[in-house]
Amino acid sequence: QPPTEEDPEILKAEQMSNLKSLLSALFENKRLYYYKIPYGSMTESMYGGVRPVYDVEGGIPNRTAVTNEITSLRTQAREAGTAGRTAEATATTEKADELETHLGIGTAKGFGGDSYEQVTFFYLYDLIDVILNGIEVALRSTYPNTLEKLEAPDGAEHIKTKERATLRRMQTNFKNLRVLLGPMEISDPQKPDVYLNVSIGEAPISVSYFTEWMASKVLAKGRTGFTLSAFINQFVKNYLRNFLNDNRCGGDKSRQRVSLYNASVTSYYDGPTDEISELLLKSWRREKVANKRVDVYVPKFTGGALLNTMGSRTNQGPRNKGQESQRNWMIFYAGRSRPQELMRGDYSVDHSHGIFHYVLGSDKGIVKTIKLDRTSATGLKELRFEQEGYDGLMQLREVYNVTVDAFLLPNTFPGTYMYVDPRGFAPNTTG
Repeated sequence: QPPTEEDPEILKAEQMSNLKSLLSALFENKRLYYYKIPYGSMTESMYGGVRPVYDVEGGIPNRTAVTNEITSLRTQAREAGTAGRTAEATATTEKADELETHLGIGTAKGFGGDSYEQVTFFYLYDLIDVILNGIEVALRSTYPNTLEKLEAPDGAEHIKTKERATLRRMQTNFKNLRVLLGPMEISDPQKPDVYLNVSIGEAPISVSYFTEWMASKVLAKGRTGFTLSAFINQFVKNYLRNFLNDNRCGGDKSRQRVSLYNASVTSYYDGPTDEISELLLKSWRREKVANKRVDVYVPKFTGGALLNTMGSRTNQGPRNKGQESQRNWMIFYAGRSRPQELMRGDYSVDHSHGIFHYVLGSDKGIVKTIKLDRTSATGLKELRFEQEGYDGLMQLREVYNVTVDAFLLPNTFPGTYMYVDPRGFAPNTTG
């Protein structure tokens, strides 16, 4: 059938329907949440703090966290009042009272839209769950049922037979697919040296920004399909990375200097699930609670790998254990570009992390000379002040490029961290 003028409009309507189906599935599965933020506290809310989170039924899932925040605020108010800081005590008490009002009402319906801004969001792992569930339903019932309803022309029954085989193969491959959203370190905007380990899947995604991003990736480009691997790759490395590293909301203090990576790994497991799922199941059995969010932490390498990527470990026989035991992993994880709490100039700590110290003027070692070249650029100090604010004498610091002339450096490669001890330039300094 030749294309018609209505085809672009039909395609656009289908794309919009698919996008709405994602949000509808999140809503139907009660995976949408939202804040009610007073307009007068919008700026303050950018810098953290605990706010009541409402679900689609109007309840408050984080009621315990809000209660703890109220207790903490009242303690701070009493301490400020005892110290004579009356204005601070009054402001802190008002914050606690406002949060307590939310708990007293117990539902978002009690707050009007004139004085509160509603921010609707979902978590990344919920979005991935909804997408994977949609793919499973399509492969298990939607596609096979549609295929059976099609009437093959004379002599074309073999095409339907071939499509059935393709669907069975896709079902098997999908059954062996795993999406692993690994760890990510987030810094506290109020306390830059304090970091919290969370999963990438726990990143909250604004519904408004998500629809804008999807429109730019699908509707604007006229895409008729978006594969799972391409979607997750682009979403994590484009949307999530740009949002975390952006300083337009809350300034440079709220910016998370995070680098996101991914890896495709094939492992082998003889059971019906996989190694990581078994760890979760053990935690659920131990706590006698199913489907609970649990933390799985493997602190040190103990000689055994978390995933069996080698296949069969017997001395005889084939290494490949076959497709039934194969698990295909899409792994996403994050690393901070500057882990500052670990960079304290401690020789033993740095050495254990592969960061070696270089000292000028030492009577032993491989260093010949170390030169410092100041980075000069017009407006650099002003830019630093705008981004980071006034910080005492730290405002006078300069950024230098380091040139190290040494004997052969077999352990140094592009991108390797190194520490230049400042005491080489001023031996009499202490600290």
